[in-house]
Amino acid sequence: MVKQISKEDLPQFSSHEEAKSYFEQKFGAANFQLVEEINDQFEGKFFLYKLILDPEAYQKGQEEIKQKGYCSKEEFIQSTQRIKIMANGDVFTN
Repeated sequence: MVKQISKEDLPQFSSHEEAKSYFEQKFGAANFQLVEEINDQFEGKFFLYKLILDPEAYQKGQEEIKQKGYCSKEEFIQSTQRIKIMANGDVFTN
């Protein structure tokens, strides 16, 4: 199983672009996908990303979804992680 990223594993960033570049360089642009850009009245502007930690397990799960309509394998479920990046560069992991 691939280890999830924690906030403590990351350097500090001064902007969304700086944090985005870090993830793209470390994991590859294809494995760091923008899910949604949100402008929240309380939190301000932030970006939600899908970080693919295990590309092989992710791809197998995607193929299974195409065939069966679902995939419940633990390897697929654990192959991605949601990353939230604020406009000011603060990063939140879950």
